[in-house]
Parts: sequence; C-alpha cells; structure tokens
Amino acid sequence: MLKKNLALLVMVLLFVSCAAPVQKSFLNLNYQVQETQAEASDAKLALVKPKYSKTQNISKQAQAINQSSPFAAIMNKRMEAMTPVDYRINQKFNSEVTLGLENSMFSDVESIVKSKGFRIISSAINEDEITYSQKQNIDLIIVPEFDISPLLSVTKAQQCSYMPVVGQSCSPEEGVITLSGKMYLNFIEPMSREKMLIKTVDISSLSNSGLLAQASYVGYDEAEQALIDILNRAYPELMTRVAIVIDSDEINATMADVNKLKAKNN
Repeated sequence: MLKKNLALLVMVLLFVSCAAPVQKSFLNLNYQVQETQAEASDAKLALVKPKYSKTQNISKQAQAINQSSPFAAIMNKRMEAMTPVDYRINQKFNSEVTLGLENSMFSDVESIVKSKGFRIISSAINEDEITYSQKQNIDLIIVPEFDISPLLSVTKAQQCSYMPVVGQSCSPEEGVITLSGKMYLNFIEPMSREKMLIKTVDISSLSNSGLLAQASYVGYDEAEQALIDILNRAYPELMTRVAIVIDSDEINATMADVNKLKAKNN
C-alpha cells in the first residue's frame, strides 16, 4: 500500500513539474499624447494624483476561506490553491495594479492638459498638500478618480477532492475576465470646493473597438495574465478618450463662473 501511494505521489509531482508555464507579461501602460498647436490659456490649473474609489469586490466564500483558518500564514500556498480566482485577482488589482494605474494616469493627464494649452502650476498627491495661498492663485483643481476593476464570470467552478498521501487536490477554475468601471475628471474651484465640470469616460465603451474583449482563463495564472494583457491594450485608448473629453473651450468658458466664486469667497 505504501509503495502504491508513493508511486501516486511521484506521478502527481511529475505532472505538476511538466505542466506548461503560462507566458508571463507585465503591466505596460503606454500612452502617447497627440501634439497639438493649442492656443495658450490664462487659466491656472492644479492636478492631484488620481485615486481608486472602488471597494474591493470579494466573494463571501473567499472571505470565509481566508479568515477562518488559523493556519493561513503557515499554509499560504495551499490556501491560495483553494481560494477562488476572483478574490486573488481583486487582491492583486487593489494592491499592485491600481498603483500602476494611478501613477500612469497622473503623468498622462498632466501631459494631456498641457497639450491643450493650460498651465499646471501645482501637482500634488492630494488636495491637502496644496496650501491656502496656492489655492488662492489657482482657478481649478483637477481631481481624477476611477473605479475600474476586473470582472470575472466563472464557467466551471473549482472542484476539490482529497487524495491519499497527496492530500487536498483542486482542479482549476475556468471562466472569462474583462474590465468594467469608469474614470472621472472633477474640475473643482479650490476656495469654494464647487465642482465646475465633471467629465466621465466609461471603459466599457472600448468594447466596440475589441480592446476590451473578454479573455478565457483556466486557473489563476492565466486569469492574471489575461487581466494584464487587457489593461495594456485598453489603457492607451482610455487615455485617448480622456483627451477628447478635456475640452479647452469648455474649460475656458467656465472661467467667468470661477471668477465670480473667487470674488464671493474673498
């Protein structure tokens, strides 16, 4: 019996070691600003770093798995294999991917605004970093936000069973993954905190171009790579749409109302 179980263990290990690895790709959020001959504007703008505004979407099943076991730290790898893909993907998105999106959007929105003929006289992590005296000299603060997140649909749920010697064994989850959510650009008069303009780009609008096509996955590794590939394809077009909604004539037209608010608050 022991020899039979050892042989079974060897076969399982050989199968795992021979499995074809998923081709690794990395987050590469590249956007090239279109150079234009925009007329210089007198409006003085500030920009704060984009912030992620969506609460992590985690299934109750996944939360129970990750919170119920006192041995989670010791058996991390085993727990990962038992954890639903949607939890692990959202965990990665919230802890790693959103940071890359925030940094890229920060840089690209600034470049887009400058290409429209505006001056960015202050860039900050958040509004609290802009001093009172600076705000008095700023017409509008651009406050970007986004709630873009992975959207997974399971077509074949993970199945787990117990095997002698080997222990718990789980077949990989299968499904499709895409992105959903929006990016918002709030143009705020700094002294009154009034929103003068709100611009929205829905990432689902990229579906017609094929950039947001659903990708199939088998297991976490494929789901992770599919997510990265979709983001790399969709991001340049997302920022192209952002460049379209930032209309220099519309921003300049708000200056009369901005000046009224400034006079009222002085």
